[in-house]
This record gives sequence, structure tokens and C-alpha cells, in this order.
Amino acid sequence: LSIPTKFNLTGARLSAMSQATLYKSVKARKPPAKRRRTTAMLENIRSSIETLSGHPPTNALIWREVHHKAISQKLNDFLWKTVHDAHRIGEYWLRIQGYEARANCSSCGTQESMRHILTECPATGRKIIWDLVEDLFARKGIPWHPPDFGSIVAPGLVWQPQQGSTLSQGARRFCKIVMTESAFLIWKLRCERTIEMATSENQQHSDEKVINKWRDCMNRCIALDRAMANPRFGKRALRNETALQTWCGTLQN
Repeated sequence: LSIPTKFNLTGARLSAMSQATLYKSVKARKPPAKRRRTTAMLENIRSSIETLSGHPPTNALIWREVHHKAISQKLNDFLWKTVHDAHRIGEYWLRIQGYEARANCSSCGTQESMRHILTECPATGRKIIWDLVEDLFARKGIPWHPPDFGSIVAPGLVWQPQQGSTLSQGARRFCKIVMTESAFLIWKLRCERTIEMATSENQQHSDEKVINKWRDCMNRCIALDRAMANPRFGKRALRNETALQTWCGTLQN
């Protein structure tokens, strides 16, 4: 039989397609180009995780941690930009004539990078926050690793339950929330120093203010978990056991 041209249809029937299927098809036609900065950052994260856990993760596992459902959309965006090395810091300003001075840290004069901001900068706030996190980990009974890209971006791949270990899924979720929220707070303090406090005489936060900001951040995370565990959300509600395993042993009073 010969089929008339106007009846010889090709392609997908739109009435039978979903948005997700269409999106996958469009992406498959033109795979995204690899970015040199992203590749280098993924290698740094993989090397860090391998040093701490002994197992180098795949790129897919790292990206899964970046988009983990336990953290907010703002944190997802922050981690996504961190892995892509897309924050407007350091070398970004060296490429813009007249703004080269913005490439250096306002506290120590070193050329800025996300590694410098989160793990090296001597400005008030960074060390205090990681000391508070270390103390919280000790109360939770979780071994502490000095913060690095691996333990910040993908804590769930660093603190994994080993055979015979008492580290539960709730503890892994705790690591994910606390590490990423603390890193994001350090980033926000850096932005306040660089932008909002640039014209003031004292360009540093007080120790008390940093501690209060971090405690408020943790309390908001706990309050969010409490709200998410409400039965009115039905199947989408956070399980009570998950919330309890996440925060047990860390609460004061």
C-alpha cells in the first residue's frame, strides 16, 4: 500500500507526550557542552571525597547531592553555582576593566575563590561557624572532618554508614543540612562585608552576631522539619522518625 504524504506523519504525538519526556528529547538532541571550570571543580570535589571516604564518586552522584531534597531551593542554586564555579568572585572581576580590585578579598587581600571564602579566609565568621558545626557534630556522635569542597557540596557521600556503623539515614540528612546551611551562611556574611559594610569603619561582624545568626539558621531548619512532619500533608509529609533521627541529641534545653 502507498501512504499519501499528508497522512504519513512522523515525530511524537503531542497528546501522548508529557513535558518531562519532551524536555528529555530536546536535551538528547543537543547535549550540553562541557565547561572547563565545571570539570575542574568536579575533579576537586571527587578528590576531596576520595581522600575522606576512600571511594571516588561519579559526577551523577555529586549532582544528585547538589539537588538533594533535604535542602532548600536557594541552597540548591548556591551549590549548583559553586560546582560550576559561576559565582562572581575572583577571576570574574579580572576580566572587567576598571573592576579588577574586586577580585581580592576585602579582609585579607588574597584573590578570592569559593575555596578561600569557605575554608581559608581569616575574616570573622568563618572559623566561628565551623567550630560551632564541629561542636554540634560531637554532640551528635558523628566524626568530624575539616570542611572542604567534598564535605560541603556532598556531605552525604563523605559521611556514609559503614558496616557496623551507627550512622543512620537521619544522621546523613543532618550532615547535609548543617554543612550546606553553614556554608551558605558564610557566603552571605562575606557578601554583607563586601557590599553592605564596605563604607563602614568596622567591616567585620561581631562574634556574638555570627553565633546568633548561625543559631537562628539552625532553629529555622528545625522549625521547617517540624512543619513538614504535619500529618495534613499526607503522603508528602516528612516522616516523624526521619525528623527525630535528624535532630536528636543536638537540641538545647
